[in-house]
Amino acid sequence: MMKIRIGIFILSILLLLSGCAGKDSPSSFPLVTEITVHYENGPVHGQLSYTEDEKMQLILTYLRLLKPYGQPPENPETADGPLFEILLHYSDGGSNIYQQKADRYLKSGEEPWLCIPTQKAMELSVLLGYLEEDIPITPQDIVSQITSG
Repeated sequence: MMKIRIGIFILSILLLLSGCAGKDSPSSFPLVTEITVHYENGPVHGQLSYTEDEKMQLILTYLRLLKPYGQPPENPETADGPLFEILLHYSDGGSNIYQQKADRYLKSGEEPWLCIPTQKAMELSVLLGYLEEDIPITPQDIVSQITSG
């Protein structure tokens, strides 16, 4: 009788252990380590980089709020308006690029252009226009920005 109990105990432990080994651990997603915004045309020119978590979270939140919804009625490549690219750099070395055109269209990577709500797109444009790049700013830089703008 004791041998049967020990056998059942050992069998249950083996089944329990095999069940644990078969479970996949939750997949880990690479973290965004830097966001680079490159302006082709519009009120801001050039390229800005962000590495501070708070700034990156603001940009990522607005990207999520855009919610693309359908094919554009016109060719976004020829549409008038600002064009900028948002490049997400990930901790695993990968990257993803988003393009926003004329505050009406969004493209992710090689996917086709999609329409986006104009109000949310304009909010992202304004945010990026006011968000300072992650570099130390001196009082002289601030005076220079005020007098040149």
